[in-house]
Amino acid sequence: RKENEFVLGPTHEEAMLSLVKNKITSYKQLPLHLYQIGLKFRDEARPRFGLLRCREFLMKDGYSFHANEEDLGREFELMYKTYSQILQ
Repeated sequence: RKENEFVLGPTHEEAMLSLVKNKITSYKQLPLHLYQIGLKFRDEARPRFGLLRCREFLMKDGYSFHANEEDLGREFELMYKTYSQILQ
């Protein structure tokens, strides 16, 4: 943004896919949930929705792998209910 060059990973979906692509050999290993907590980086011109946003922040990401859409839907609902209870 100010003529400086940086290499920062804003997301890590590719890394997670690389991690599991040779590990999942059967649908019986699914669903699989992976989590990552780490620093994220953004370089936005201005914050959205009136919130202050730093360029560097700690964030928890979740990645899930499923055999089919039905499994995805079931696991999503379970995850939604779990986080709703935690955050109440």
